[in-house]
Amino acid sequence: TDTVTQAVTDLEDLSAWSPVQRGFGGSRLWDVASFAEPLITAHQPSAVLVFAGTNDIAAGLSPEVVLDGYRCLVQRVGDALGDVPIVFISITPTPSRWARWPESSAVNDGVAALAAEWRDLHIIDTSEAFLQTGAPPDASLFQSDGLHLSPAGYALWTALIRPALAEAVPTVTPAVTPLAAGTRVLVDLGPSNPEDGTPTASPDASGRSWNNWHPMDGGSAVLPGEHLALVDTTGAATPLRLVTAGNMTSNGLQNGGLQAPAPALLGDFAVGTATQDYLFVDASDTGALTLEGLDPAATYTLRLFASRSVGETRTTRYEVSGANGRASVDLPVGGSDIGADGSYDGNTDTIATLSGQAPDPWGRLHLDFTAAAGSYAYLGVLEVEVE
Repeated sequence: TDTVTQAVTDLEDLSAWSPVQRGFGGSRLWDVASFAEPLITAHQPSAVLVFAGTNDIAAGLSPEVVLDGYRCLVQRVGDALGDVPIVFISITPTPSRWARWPESSAVNDGVAALAAEWRDLHIIDTSEAFLQTGAPPDASLFQSDGLHLSPAGYALWTALIRPALAEAVPTVTPAVTPLAAGTRVLVDLGPSNPEDGTPTASPDASGRSWNNWHPMDGGSAVLPGEHLALVDTTGAATPLRLVTAGNMTSNGLQNGGLQAPAPALLGDFAVGTATQDYLFVDASDTGALTLEGLDPAATYTLRLFASRSVGETRTTRYEVSGANGRASVDLPVGGSDIGADGSYDGNTDTIATLSGQAPDPWGRLHLDFTAAAGSYAYLGVLEVEVE
C-alpha cells in the first residue's frame, strides 16, 4: 500500500495467489485501517498482504501509534473475515529516510512480536538483506530519490517476499472456462462525459458488442485494482476480466482523439466513440493492465490502438508477458504525417498486433504500455481474440 510496493504488488509477481490489488501511493497504515472495508474486506480475500507504515513514521508518528494502527487493521480484518492470514512486509530501510530507521525498525519488531503470538499473523523481513549491503543500504538498490526501489532493489525485494509468502499462504489453482476459437472481445478505454468521450453503443452499427470502461470524466485517474468483466462481440458473458495494475489518466475529445476513423483504414476499429478517447501515462511512468480468466492451454491475439493529434512525434510501446516471456510492439500514436490523413496529426491507419500470446499458468496476460518516443503513452482500444 505504498508506492515502493509496485513490483511485488504487481499482478504479474503475485499471479499464483490470484490477487486483488488495492494498494495506493502515499498511504499510511492508519489510512489502510480506516478504509479496511472498501479496500480489503469487501473483496472477501482468503489472505491479506500489506506493506505500510513508512509514511506514518515519516509524518512523525511514533512507533507505538503506528503499531496501534496495525492492531486496528488486524482487528477490523478479523471481525469481518475471521481467521485469515495477514502478512506484513517489513518497512524497508532507505537512504532518504535513514534518520528514521530506528523508529521504523521498532515498528518491524513490534509486528514481529505480534506475529510470534498469533497463528494468523506473519511478517516478511526484508530489512536484513538490504542492510547487508550497507547502513544505509547501497544506493544502487534505489532510484535517485533514495526512497523508491530501483530494478535491482525490486529484484531483491521480490526474491525475499515470494518464497516467504508461499510458506504462509497457499497458491490458487484457477477454474478455467475455455472459449471457442475466434471469440473476440472489444474494449473502449477512456472517459464517458460528453465533452471528453462517449461510450460505444452495444451493439454498434455493425452489430458488435463493446465493453466500455466505468463512467468517468476526462482527466480522471484510473487506479490499480479497478476491473471490468468482459462480454464478447455477440454480447455473451465471458470469464475474462480486465484489471488495472498501475495509475493511468483518461482523456480524449478535447485532447486530440481521432473522431472520424475510416473503415477502409481501421476496419472494425473504425468506431468514432472508441477511437476518440484513451488512457495515458507520461513518459516517466508505465500504464499497466492485466487480462484475467484466460485459458492457459489457449493462445490469444491482442490488437491495440490509440491516436492523439499532436505536433510532437509520440510512439507507444506495448509489452505483453505471459507463459512465452515478453513480447513488444511499437505503435506511432501522434505526430505530423504519421497517418494516412494529412489533415490530422495522429494515427489514422495503424493497429498494433501481438499474436500467439500464451497466458501464464494462472490464466493471465500482463499488458504494459510506455512512451517509446515523445512525452506520453496511450491506449484507447483493445481487442482480444482466441486463436
